[in-house]
Amino acid sequence: MILSGPGARLLGLISLLLSPLPLAPLAVDLYAGLSWWPWVETCGLFLGLGLGLSWMGRRRPLGDVGPVEGALITTLSWLLLSLVAGWGIHEGTPGSTYGQGVFEAISALTTTGSSAFGEAVPFSAMSPGVLLWRSICCAVGGIGVVVMTLALLPLIGSGGYQLFRSEVSGLALDRLTPRLADTVRLIAGTNLLLILVVAAALHLCGVPWFHAACHALATISTAGFSSYANGAEDLPASGQWVVLVGMLAGGINMALVLTALRGRPVLPRSPALHHRIAAVGQGLVGRWRILAGSEELRAYLGILALLGTGVVIILLATGRPYGEDIATAVRHGLFAVTSLGTSAGFTLGYGADPRSWNAWHPGAQFLLVIASLGVACVGSTGGGVKAVRLLLVFKVAHRAVRQFREPALIAPITLDGRPLSDRTVLGALILLGLFAGTWAVGSLALLLLAPIDLVTACTASLASVGNIGPGLGAVGPERSFQALGPGGQAVCATLMLMGRIEFIAVLALLAVRR
Repeated sequence: MILSGPGARLLGLISLLLSPLPLAPLAVDLYAGLSWWPWVETCGLFLGLGLGLSWMGRRRPLGDVGPVEGALITTLSWLLLSLVAGWGIHEGTPGSTYGQGVFEAISALTTTGSSAFGEAVPFSAMSPGVLLWRSICCAVGGIGVVVMTLALLPLIGSGGYQLFRSEVSGLALDRLTPRLADTVRLIAGTNLLLILVVAAALHLCGVPWFHAACHALATISTAGFSSYANGAEDLPASGQWVVLVGMLAGGINMALVLTALRGRPVLPRSPALHHRIAAVGQGLVGRWRILAGSEELRAYLGILALLGTGVVIILLATGRPYGEDIATAVRHGLFAVTSLGTSAGFTLGYGADPRSWNAWHPGAQFLLVIASLGVACVGSTGGGVKAVRLLLVFKVAHRAVRQFREPALIAPITLDGRPLSDRTVLGALILLGLFAGTWAVGSLALLLLAPIDLVTACTASLASVGNIGPGLGAVGPERSFQALGPGGQAVCATLMLMGRIEFIAVLALLAVRR
């Protein structure tokens, strides 16, 4: 039993590490003159759970963790954290149910951004502490609960890599440093630095520090929770561009960026200034070549550019609903595609039309659905099918056509000039199949359990399994997931968790013979 051995001890350590986090919303609500008791309870739950689980596993050392154990620890860490974090949201939001609080916590931790509040429980019912807590959960989910734990507790030995594999998605996990703990510290530190940069930029655009911090936490984690009732629409235009750039950064493979930044130019001993400037220039060119040489990054930016251009052209050609306001149409079109393509889920459009995306031309809506597949890079905080897997599908199809014409042709699938093993390619294609199958089953379950139409069911399922956020119809950007009811929300919460850990960890547990 893993809950009586190293697994229980690791889960306890995760809970203990996260126990100080509710102190931030406690301070905010205390400053606002509101009740701070919900956050005391949340801290107590984290501490009690951590101490209890640590006591259960006290007699077993933290040894190696196998693939199945790593999958179980990863899955349980998300579930336990959601149950505890949801309690704080429920207690801090009058009129809400515990189920709605858990849904909100799961949505934040999986960086989905879908909300259960908005109609029966208005947005104004949430205290400033709840708004900040949602954003903190977004950042925790973006960095990864297990990754954060490994960064702070390098006690797990070789089994830590199994946890890292269960938490971080990708075709291959290249270790940027010899030690895994150093690698995850580097990833977590870079994410925190980007959060600070976005928060500072938003503040310079005129956004108060509290709202700037909340939006920055949800931007780099590509989560999409806003501290404003109308989402990112209430940000100034310059702030919306900052969020757009932040979402793009959040969708890039962090390992690729760190690889490009780690190299330092070797400065010559010559005191001549032009020699030193030339050396620095060569170093910058080398870093740029690392980024430009990534087929995945080019596919990611290319798909977003293509879809964004298409949406903007349709909005300008049809005049729906912006008329002659070209600047707003361009900003909203590019923002929507970037938000959905990176799985952030931030929304705009309330000021232009109360119906937001539902008022756009069906052609533009179709392109938004395509973007909702999620085209961010692996190793990023983005969800969905990922750009590199779509790129591999194209390469596999291209090879099949060539081999049909030339049966004797041997053409390995390559990425960035390096051949990929058949196992790697097959694994990526299997994940695409699992994504499609889970989306279809989820859509059917929503149609059976919730009083909604086909468009709402299909887009809600897609938004959940891809960790996107908003859908269309009754779950459009101007509405919440409250229309799905408790049964539909439970289905979407399950889809969010499966999409966040990309199916394999969950399926590994189901496949274990008892």
